[in-house]
Amino acid sequence: MQRKATIFTLILLAMTFSLAFGQAYAEDFEDGDVSEWAQYRADEEMIQAVDMTSAPAVLVGGGDKVGYIQDLDYSYSGAAILLDGEVTDANYTVEADVYVYENASTSAYTGIVAYADSSHQGPHSYGYYVKLVADFDGDNRFRLYNNQLNFSTFQYSFHNGIDASGVDKTEGWHHMKVIVNTNADDNTVSYQCFYDEIDLGTYVDDSDLHTTMGQPGLYAFQQNGVDGLAGYFDNFTVEPNGGASELDHAEDFEDSDVSEWAQYRVDEEMIQAVDMTSAPAVLIGGGDKVGYIQDLDYSYSGAAILLTGETMFADYTVEADVYVYENASTSAYTGIVAYADSSHQGPHSYGYYVKLVADFDGDNRFRLYNNQLNFSTFQYSFHNGIDASGVDKTEGWHHMKVVVSTNPADSTVSYQCFYDEIDLGTYVDDSDMHTYMGQPGLYAFQQNGVDGLAGYFDNYSVVANGTTSIDNKLQSRPVTMTMHQNFPNPFNPSTSISFEMHEAGQASLMIYNIKGETITTLAQGTIQPGSYQVTWDGRDSQGQIVATGNYIAVLSKGNEQVSRNMLMLK
Repeated sequence: MQRKATIFTLILLAMTFSLAFGQAYAEDFEDGDVSEWAQYRADEEMIQAVDMTSAPAVLVGGGDKVGYIQDLDYSYSGAAILLDGEVTDANYTVEADVYVYENASTSAYTGIVAYADSSHQGPHSYGYYVKLVADFDGDNRFRLYNNQLNFSTFQYSFHNGIDASGVDKTEGWHHMKVIVNTNADDNTVSYQCFYDEIDLGTYVDDSDLHTTMGQPGLYAFQQNGVDGLAGYFDNFTVEPNGGASELDHAEDFEDSDVSEWAQYRVDEEMIQAVDMTSAPAVLIGGGDKVGYIQDLDYSYSGAAILLTGETMFADYTVEADVYVYENASTSAYTGIVAYADSSHQGPHSYGYYVKLVADFDGDNRFRLYNNQLNFSTFQYSFHNGIDASGVDKTEGWHHMKVVVSTNPADSTVSYQCFYDEIDLGTYVDDSDMHTYMGQPGLYAFQQNGVDGLAGYFDNYSVVANGTTSIDNKLQSRPVTMTMHQNFPNPFNPSTSISFEMHEAGQASLMIYNIKGETITTLAQGTIQPGSYQVTWDGRDSQGQIVATGNYIAVLSKGNEQVSRNMLMLK
């Protein structure tokens, strides 16, 4: 490898890799580790991983361990509730293999729990949760109900007795599943229940003070005045609704397939995958294709909104490389969209969505706002003008990101915004009839009375919050090399760039400006497998310090490229 010692230092490091997959998770108890589980009530017995032979019967294919919960001292009237995940979890499927009892002494049953939040104060008892249990005694039923027992009427505020005729009630191992979704139109929650893959129906919880999110878990109960029922469970899984693969979604437009995208309004123009050369400037490392959206006939006042995913998506991060305009004619901007649901009737205009856009004209700002324009006041019910001073506003390709989360305490929604990895702040949406979930997507707008602005986008990704990965999943696709975000970023006067080569080969590490012009070459030649760290001192190939602005580090090997945006500030 050829190098200039005055430009960078090259350090070979030990290679380490890790990958975690956010919201979807599974527990088979085989490793005996139950540290991620929690008690619903702080002083109840903890879940245990016990030998399979401890269960009343062996689960075929269940391995050597099973989960075990029991209220051993009858401190909670025989109920044992153990939970996993976070109280911010929403819109998921929880399922498990459950040891089901038939004709257990007194009232006794086992099952699974959803939307549990012990801090959520219900009207009749502490906290709130919903459980699906197999109550196979004289009642011959399943029960789907909450814990809100009115001690005057002895009625639960949400309770469904589901007839168990026609299912296998033989005592032993059975599979239980609940698909739980918060409904955006009326803030109710629906529970679709399954037993041994038989659909038991869907039931809507609109009870007082019900939760709209919460932890999933396991439940066992026996009201005998001595202790609780021993509950045994295995193969516990939780997955975001829509499938983890859909919520963990990336699009670089290289295959030109846009069939998974949808219009916010059914008759607007569709997103297209066009040649990179069609964009105003080439995105270094962006491949041959980019996404393109535009309101060509001005049918929607110049706005183009294209979406992916499902309206039930919640608590995710959406990001993309966006071609940003500076001083475009009239009001014009591009950006990204979150929590969009065209069927959600807002008070001032059809549907609801929030977008982060770069509005680089005389206002010199970003805008984070919804589409709820009051035509009497010409004010949006949720709007933030974010000062753009101190960021690179050069027209060209920039990276935009929004981390969107529903807050369990008050059902507001927070939007944490980033531009070229600079944190622009977190903003809370508590406006009337805001959504608690929705589709992510892309946005372009120009109000010129003729047509909309041409929006160009690349490296679009959506991941569940909590996912740990390289910042841009699309950029981690090459299997022969990996590059990390430079540090520090923004930087002055120097910054470090770390990368790994998984296979030997001819490679280069080069710096470009936002116009695609080469600034300098940091490394070039045959690079052996290993981990490397390169320091760029902020100078071009002539030794001159570069101007304040956005720069792109591009690692290339054959037809593979990985890039990172960097910001030089003086």
